[in-house]
Amino acid sequence: MAAPNKPYTFGLPKACSEEQLVRETAFLYSSCTLQEMGSFYFAHALKADGNASRAVYLKFYDNKLGLLHTSLDKCFHAEPPISASSPPKVLSMAVNPHVFFLRSRLWQGVCLLDNSWTVVVFQTLENEDIPKLASFINDNNPDEIHLTSVHKTGLAKIRDGTPGDFHLTSEDGQKIEVHKTVLQPLWPFFSATIDSNMMEATENSLDLPFPASTIEVAVRYLYGQPLEFGFGDAANLLVMAQMYDLPELLSLAVAKIKAEALDVQQAIMLWKKSFEACNDDLRSYSAARIKQMMPDISHSKLLDDLDRDEMVALFMDVSGVESRS
Repeated sequence: MAAPNKPYTFGLPKACSEEQLVRETAFLYSSCTLQEMGSFYFAHALKADGNASRAVYLKFYDNKLGLLHTSLDKCFHAEPPISASSPPKVLSMAVNPHVFFLRSRLWQGVCLLDNSWTVVVFQTLENEDIPKLASFINDNNPDEIHLTSVHKTGLAKIRDGTPGDFHLTSEDGQKIEVHKTVLQPLWPFFSATIDSNMMEATENSLDLPFPASTIEVAVRYLYGQPLEFGFGDAANLLVMAQMYDLPELLSLAVAKIKAEALDVQQAIMLWKKSFEACNDDLRSYSAARIKQMMPDISHSKLLDDLDRDEMVALFMDVSGVESRS
């Protein structure tokens, strides 16, 4: 990227006022922003009669210098909108000034441009192609150690570089910004929610009954960002990952839990979450740990949080451990 107050070197630049920009992007196909740069526009070229053609070009407006940069070749062809006032129906997201994801309800694709915006390649994608493409974007770090299947995608660059278009809201009202284009191919529950046309899809917000720290771990997993989380979030993920169909994240949570030397508080919390998630393996595991610490269990305040059915089930589990030992 160019230094501040120096022209960017991509595309064909021309002087452009903000009023002219409105005309240049009158028939807008899609638009997106890149932090610390500005807005990019996929806009239909104008014919001599002022109507839109099918050719869509990429444009970037440098408002500091009053320059409009346009790709030298069209990005793709698309049916133009009925009028200039028609809202765009395609979402786009910039990874950098040369890589853009686009998505509609019917298809998804990627637009790749060379450094000068002279050569443009557009390719439609199936869901399984997204990780392959993102891995290609991440090839400048070939020696990076990837901990999960999603870490291999390099999607962390998207979260760091572009504003999101959807919010996951925690139980205490905190909002975590995400990108629909990223989460839909990787998270079946999220994809079904978006495709449902329910209130969450139209309002671009989904309430999740978990703490913000636990949701943040799940989001970092989906973007392939480094994962560091404590026992409390791992226990919550037993429920969240199973409820929302994230099996690899569930495995990571289980591995984290089994690496811990549990105290009585953690053992009871783990049993409660395992009971809620119907995870029989961890129920037995936590019950065995509780049995080892029976002299201390009466001092745990977490027992007060168990309802009658949970209390009965807990002591049946502990008794079962005793009968097998």
